[in-house]
Amino acid sequence: MSGLSDNDINQKMPYVFLSKKDGSIISRVNLSFSKRNSNTLVTYKGNDGMNSVTINTPHKNVKFGQEFIIADMSTDTVFLLSQDKILKPIFVRKPSVFNNDMQQYVMVVHFKTNKYLFFLTYLLDWNEVKRQTERGERYRPSIQHFGYDLQTGEVFTPVGRYDVALSMDVPENTFVMKHSADIFIERFGKIIRDGKLKQVTQPLKEEDNHVIQIIKYK
Repeated sequence: MSGLSDNDINQKMPYVFLSKKDGSIISRVNLSFSKRNSNTLVTYKGNDGMNSVTINTPHKNVKFGQEFIIADMSTDTVFLLSQDKILKPIFVRKPSVFNNDMQQYVMVVHFKTNKYLFFLTYLLDWNEVKRQTERGERYRPSIQHFGYDLQTGEVFTPVGRYDVALSMDVPENTFVMKHSADIFIERFGKIIRDGKLKQVTQPLKEEDNHVIQIIKYK
């Protein structure tokens, strides 16, 4: 985390509208930061130089249909950016992303429909990362899944299991997931053998390429 000088315009106001013709900046989204949290990679190395861990925080900003969700790790507010360039706050996260340098809550957006926004959160505890890394263990933060009703503001725990959506431009009310072939066979084995997927997936083998699942919501 670091403070920003007045000259760091690309860090203070990183979201821009670009020209499709020449890639030039037309204007900037009216969203500014006084300091930034890293949202890419963090690496810790032990004192002996042997222990190391790399934490990759998944994408927070995603596009669904003609709308963008901005859940930047440098702001507590989650925003919706519409096609007509209107930036609308959806909700505010607590505790603050700047509450503790050694503990950071990460939010990852799963997908959005016209009615709901689904996301997960987990805590990056750097003291625990250090302890587990020095013991040669892999750090696995506890993950919680949530749904948010865009009309009522209610936060709820969704029923069932789902994975993180692919970071891509998807149509409105559409959810896209990528499964490795072996995990797909394990998870959906009975449906593959007896259900509607039988004809499509019957030749599928564990070493095959990934399976892309597309879900459309009404």
